[in-house]
Amino acid sequence: MSLRKHIGHLAGLMLLFGYCGADACGQQYRIDSLETVLEGRIHDTLRVNIQSQLCDLTWRSDISQAQRYGEAALSLAERIGFRRGALRAHKDLSWAVLEGGDPSAALDHAQKAMALGEVLNWAVGTAWAHDRAGMAMFRLGLMDSAMQHFNVAEKIARTVGHAPILTNVLINTGNVFQLWRKIDEARTYYLEAIKCARANGLTISEATASNNLGNVEAQQRQYTNALKYYRNAQDLNHSLDSKTGVASCLSGQAGVYLRLGKPDSALHLYEEAYRIGLECNYQPLLVGTLINLGLIRSQFGKLEQALRHFLAASELAEETKNLHALSYCLVSMGTIHFRQERYRSGLPYLRRALRISEKLGDKRSVASTLHDLGLVMHYLGRNDSARSYLRRSIVLHNEISSPRGLVFAHESLGRIAFAEHDLNNAALHYEKAERIARELGENKLLAEALPGLAKVRLLQGNRKHARSLAE
Repeated sequence: MSLRKHIGHLAGLMLLFGYCGADACGQQYRIDSLETVLEGRIHDTLRVNIQSQLCDLTWRSDISQAQRYGEAALSLAERIGFRRGALRAHKDLSWAVLEGGDPSAALDHAQKAMALGEVLNWAVGTAWAHDRAGMAMFRLGLMDSAMQHFNVAEKIARTVGHAPILTNVLINTGNVFQLWRKIDEARTYYLEAIKCARANGLTISEATASNNLGNVEAQQRQYTNALKYYRNAQDLNHSLDSKTGVASCLSGQAGVYLRLGKPDSALHLYEEAYRIGLECNYQPLLVGTLINLGLIRSQFGKLEQALRHFLAASELAEETKNLHALSYCLVSMGTIHFRQERYRSGLPYLRRALRISEKLGDKRSVASTLHDLGLVMHYLGRNDSARSYLRRSIVLHNEISSPRGLVFAHESLGRIAFAEHDLNNAALHYEKAERIARELGENKLLAEALPGLAKVRLLQGNRKHARSLAE
């Protein structure tokens, strides 16, 4: 698999899930009101609850401030022995630090919330804690563990009849299935989330589920359906006066228009989303939109413009401690150098991205970046280093149950062996890639492995097998 194709595949995963929800612009009045209450003389338990609310409200615009509110709530709750308040503070802090780029710390807060939920025998608090733990595991690339937590949260939410938790967990579970490419399951969960949200007046959740369902349909090239769900989510966000939610839907539609061969329409929508991000000073939206603009410029060969977009996104991501986005931008900037055969110039970007992903404990990103480094080393003629990176990638892809990653890694190892005229090892790796691709039933993956194997068989004198593979 070429590095360019590999990065394009990663882009699809990194930008898979748009955000729809309460608007950073519209939240400011609530934030100001709550901060005014805090300035007065109020009971400590109320102060804890308000600080937790502010943690939940401010993460969209100021991650550091959100964390300060959460930490203040937690400190006060622990000092006065307010355990429910401490659980809520841990729950809200878990999300704030997760958005700040530290899923390990997020998991720690979620686990402490889970422990408090068990002690208090508080089902709702326990369910929220499991949902947060699942999100942390998701960001760490540990999808099986994430699903276990989501399943527990779902079971509790159904038992106690808590619609907000249930819709949230249904959406998160759908996200895991979507990443696993279990499209029917993802669609089922998103549709149930929409139904549950609509029945309970949870417009934000309905908008989010509809937006994510649009992502599923776009992945399946069902573009008419994708646009229908994106526009439904857009209408819902309009009803909420959520400009940032609307912008997320515009980005989804832009992706569809790009795939339909309408780059001008796509570019217009991305630029409108960026304008909204500037207006609301909603930094996650700005980062995501700059990345999308970089991707579209890159796709059409405007590499210097793309590089400027990725650089701006990386600077904003670093400023806001959005380490996942920063890592992605670094990989993207490295890729632009590689496309221009400036391999040595691009290496520092990949190496820094690898360090960040390792720090985050994000095994999925680590595995992908190791694969990219392996390909670059091969292009530089350093095949021993290339093999080392690719073998490390295979270990991680096995750990996180990523068969697609295994296909790409074995194909790359096969290519290296073929370049060294080691036909036996080349055949071994190409055959492994072929077997996994056939098990997945994905023709596109088969197309990665079969051409190389056909070349090997041809050189081995097995023309009949080579011809059948080529066909």
